[in-house]
Amino acid sequence: MVPQNGGGGAFWQGGAAPAVDASGNIYLNSADGSFNADQGGNNYGDTLLKLHLNGSSFQVVDWLTPYDEACIDLDDLELGSAGIALLPTDSTNGANLAIALSKQGRLFLVNTDNLGKFNAGGDNQIKEEFMVGAYTCSATTTGADADGPNWNRLYGTASYWNGNVYMGASNMALMQYQFQNGLLNSTPVAMSPTTYGHRPGDIARLRCYVGFDRALEQREERNARRAGRRHRFFYSGGCEWSSGYDL
Repeated sequence: MVPQNGGGGAFWQGGAAPAVDASGNIYLNSADGSFNADQGGNNYGDTLLKLHLNGSSFQVVDWLTPYDEACIDLDDLELGSAGIALLPTDSTNGANLAIALSKQGRLFLVNTDNLGKFNAGGDNQIKEEFMVGAYTCSATTTGADADGPNWNRLYGTASYWNGNVYMGASNMALMQYQFQNGLLNSTPVAMSPTTYGHRPGDIARLRCYVGFDRALEQREERNARRAGRRHRFFYSGGCEWSSGYDL
């Protein structure tokens, strides 16, 4: 699963745990590394992997690698900076969907029954993808650009509640997206009035309540420790959200 006769390809997911579905399949995102699975090889750098334990070893059941894998690998904008959120079917028109995120700032909505593997012409074989961040990897992107104070990286795992998805990229506000007709509306329905810093804490802890609105509180733990700063805003939805992982 990790590169053989190659390099890189670790698992870290910004601190997020693997996801496991009801059939015992395990979902992981690999970090920057060698990739040749599209040519029949065993190198799966920058890949969403669906694994299943067969006897004493894991088998790759399915996989998805972004079309711009070569670019994000070069500039350290890996898929492996975030985990995978398996979604309930109440907002997906019955489909088994999941959300993956990347350090580039891109969101991937995939069907776990058919992840899509690799398409060099674009990721149009998957259910949906769009940029949460403002910048995309290109031939002119440098490592300094991608690690600069303006890039909108995603870490950790998206949070889901009642048809809404929450995530916060670096140098951006916390975003709330909403499912409509089985797909995510790529325009946020709400966002926080304050923004994350350069290294956000985006392992989400979402606590939801029925019958009344709650204050949504987002914390950058590292900055809070250093400067006593705490972000707080109110929204309709009955959830309290906070984050506490810093990279």
